[in-house]
Amino acid sequence: MTKHVDPERPFAKTSAIGEPSFAEVLQAIASDDGLSDDRKRHWSTSLRKMAEYLDRPMPMIPARISGIGQQVSSLHPAQLGVNDKTFANHRANAKAALNWFKDCRGGLGRAAAMSAAYRELLVRIGNRHHRDLISPFFRFLSMQGVEQTCIRDEHLSAYVAYCEATKFRPLRNSTIRSLARQLNHYAETNEEWPHVALSVPAILSTNDGLPWEQVPALLRSDIEAVLKRRSRPRKSASGRRLRGCKQSTLDLIERKLKAAVRMAVRTDIPLEELSSLAALLHPDRSEAIIDAYWRAHGEQPGTYTIELATLFLDLARSETELDGDALARLEDMCALLEEHRRSGMTDKNMRLIRQVLATDTWAKVVGLPRRMLAEADAFRKTQPIKSAVSAQLAVAITLLAMAPVRIRNLATIRIGQNLVRPKGQTGPFHLIFAAGEVKNEEPLEFPLSAQVTAIIETFVHDHRPKLMRGHNHDYLFPGEAGGHKDIKTLGGQITKRIEHEVGLTITPHQFRHAAAALILRTDPGNYEFVRRVLGHRSLATTTRFYIGLESLSAAERFGEIVTAMLPPEQARPSKPKRLRG
Repeated sequence: MTKHVDPERPFAKTSAIGEPSFAEVLQAIASDDGLSDDRKRHWSTSLRKMAEYLDRPMPMIPARISGIGQQVSSLHPAQLGVNDKTFANHRANAKAALNWFKDCRGGLGRAAAMSAAYRELLVRIGNRHHRDLISPFFRFLSMQGVEQTCIRDEHLSAYVAYCEATKFRPLRNSTIRSLARQLNHYAETNEEWPHVALSVPAILSTNDGLPWEQVPALLRSDIEAVLKRRSRPRKSASGRRLRGCKQSTLDLIERKLKAAVRMAVRTDIPLEELSSLAALLHPDRSEAIIDAYWRAHGEQPGTYTIELATLFLDLARSETELDGDALARLEDMCALLEEHRRSGMTDKNMRLIRQVLATDTWAKVVGLPRRMLAEADAFRKTQPIKSAVSAQLAVAITLLAMAPVRIRNLATIRIGQNLVRPKGQTGPFHLIFAAGEVKNEEPLEFPLSAQVTAIIETFVHDHRPKLMRGHNHDYLFPGEAGGHKDIKTLGGQITKRIEHEVGLTITPHQFRHAAAALILRTDPGNYEFVRRVLGHRSLATTTRFYIGLESLSAAERFGEIVTAMLPPEQARPSKPKRLRG
């Protein structure tokens, strides 16, 4: 049976989280004369390091392995910038310290105190899942000294705020709703429970509660007409012939316009004023929408905001009959936003590039598919589907590393159409995409090596049939319902697997940035090489986007020049001159 703290002396009096924390463990270690100095030093250092790795203050980390185990297991040495052995040593020392603390305190580190009255209520709950849901709330109420008959909505709100401040993962809205419903249910169905009537929080809506059907009909029909026209070849406002937009582009335009309508409503623009596309794009309303997005992003407008303003101006010119003054205001708004458009890599991408260039992480990424494929072959008979998925991801990672294409192209590779063998069945594969299959309509072709060809063959012959599930098609990466694998699913699995195995958080699209960084490190200034590999149409686009990588390499080379001028460490220092004055 679980041991509890004496309710008369709850740990909450000395702990910010209502139970022992890393801070209390440090104090206990320092004050115990039975521990050697070496053990004290090692345990204390490792506890501080684990707090640093977890990125939480020590008083806010529970002193029990069950309270931090999931977070610790998600840490990876590569993400922390330490080697595997150092991380393993700190983890082992911290675990030993927590177990010692639990044993010497007689189980005190298990959890915060729960009063006897709340424990009596808890044992009346037959459903184990309900007990697990309600138990932490009861501990919180015990810690706060709240009587059972006094539970109110403000106590639930305080518990939610407490979890946000002390837990590694805040409570989800669905969990809060379930907690309130279960407490109300037991109060209604069990006479021995105190009367509890908590308000169940509303379901969070992803569209701010505005059903699209409530939007004025003319505006909805205008947007549908725009999408239909842009799906076909057309002329721009200046008379230039334009190709029809791809479905993915049309979907993006639709999402942006719907989001803009909802943002307009949030900025207190009456819905009846959004009577048409022209009314939405009029500067009196579009400026308010852009300002709202700008404020939400911070001091500088985000790329989404800048591109939304550009879309507004484009649609106003080609799809409406706004007067010259209105168009001039939209042009001024776009010009102002363009001044804030950032060229080069984002901070997120630069962090990735530094990790790729400064460590051996990329070598681990490139070597990962071979290991994954070997594991898949070893378990092919006992775990066929799981092994097939691992082999599938191994091929996907290999192709991204060798041929950094966009995720949509990767997911829709067809055997015999995109994956071909120009030299016959014994020759290596080529990965080919025609102009119409690529986002910017620049054809791509990547000759693949014999080693990559062997990896693909192993997957196609030994594992891919398990994923076909009775379907008959030529997609390299089969989906569960036939056709190709879902783009979002494939991308998420690639990111999750690499993060788990290597410790590098990288999306499929960021393989393109890594490729550019590797090329420019090996061949500085060769943007044409980068352009051809990534399939950019314009060299100016490549240069503008990746110029920051050259700055990083230049600074690194300059540091090497200065370092070479330093005297050897073995050299005897010159005799210092006497200072004047």
